[in-house]
Amino acid sequence: MPFLCILFNTNTRSVIKKTDELKVALSEYNVGIAAVTESWCNKDHPDSVVAIDGYNVVRRDREVKRGGGILCYVKSHIPLKKWDELKDDELETTWLTLRPRKLPRQFSTLAIGIIYHLPADNNRKMLCHIENCLDSIIRTHPNPGIVIMGDFNSLPDNRLKSSYYLKQIVTKATRGLKVLDKILTNMQSFYDTPQIIAPLANADHNVVVCNPLPDNIAPTAKVKNVKSRCYGKNEKAMFADAISKVNWSTLYNMGSCEDM
Repeated sequence: MPFLCILFNTNTRSVIKKTDELKVALSEYNVGIAAVTESWCNKDHPDSVVAIDGYNVVRRDREVKRGGGILCYVKSHIPLKKWDELKDDELETTWLTLRPRKLPRQFSTLAIGIIYHLPADNNRKMLCHIENCLDSIIRTHPNPGIVIMGDFNSLPDNRLKSSYYLKQIVTKATRGLKVLDKILTNMQSFYDTPQIIAPLANADHNVVVCNPLPDNIAPTAKVKNVKSRCYGKNEKAMFADAISKVNWSTLYNMGSCEDM
């Protein structure tokens, strides 16, 4: 059974009339975690409108004006926790921690962040929010595997990459000539280069699908041989015997270290 989930990231520009296409895509690619931005869902849309069999769906609707919104679909067999306490009413993000049955041993849990950042939004405010959310999760779950997906638009990501050892792994354009729909992760050595596939229905963003490497085996690191001295009881006894046979009188009679 794979350690890591297949990732799916797209901007749908209204998911309501594209749920059937989304359902087919999630099934075809056997997606474990899907990020959907610009869902355009609101309080008038019941959960049943966006429900897909086999998945739990987490919603973050825009509450003030039309548009925006986030959906996150997670395979129903994966335990999840939604971090409602990290919500910022002025920003469109949602944060989850997942605990699949198996994970690479260096990761304690999966920390998932889904963001939709408008070009006109405050970059500094969003970056501080993301950092605060990651710090809160890391305090509770040290050494998580981190995946941040969504539509970043013009949000700079260098600060996040350097602070949390993340890599942005989407290398091809997702809308026009620009890479807007990104995946930042510290698990890049476990994932293949993402595929860019056709948009859902009449959406204007391509879909990003990212598969784990076969058997989730990270590229082999260079082996470095390190020599170390044994410190067992036998070695300590041999060392004590050796130094007991040394004539230390010359050293004891020196007035200072400079006399050596």
